[in-house]
Amino acid sequence: MDKAESKFANMAKRMDSALIELLEEKPFSAITVTDVCKAAGAHRSTFYSHYDNTLDLLNEVKDATMREFFASFEHLPRETALKDRKYLEVYLRFVEEHKRLFRVFLENINLFDGFGILESLEGNMQDIVPARSSREKRVSKYKLLFTAAGTTSIVSMWLESGCKESRSELADIILACANVA
Repeated sequence: MDKAESKFANMAKRMDSALIELLEEKPFSAITVTDVCKAAGAHRSTFYSHYDNTLDLLNEVKDATMREFFASFEHLPRETALKDRKYLEVYLRFVEEHKRLFRVFLENINLFDGFGILESLEGNMQDIVPARSSREKRVSKYKLLFTAAGTTSIVSMWLESGCKESRSELADIILACANVA
């Protein structure tokens, strides 16, 4: 990466961080380009060299987070995804390392549209455990939704409490609640 690319990437990260900071304070609809520029220490022209508007910035934050999120699981065998405590511990490490982002995400879940994680997980589950009938497919979707909602609630509570339990302890809690442990 040359110096110009590095500066461009650094500014994009600063704007991503600025948006997250602003979302901690006010709703997305109230955030302006000027707000982002002020928080990122950038000029409006710099903002517009990266994005068309604040929605473009939000989408960039979501896309970058999704890429990083799924990359964190690449070292795990595909067949263990969603069934193994190793998967949960990687997920919880990612959440803990991105606390600010996940707090904002959970407070603005409709805005972030679940990051598209549920759809991605559903695709992974179908690849790992293919349903044999249309009824199994419907039940599988409900199970996934139930597990995802429950896990999200547990993680939300964990974040609110300051991540008092270790990732391993929380994985045990989630697995026990999912009746897997």
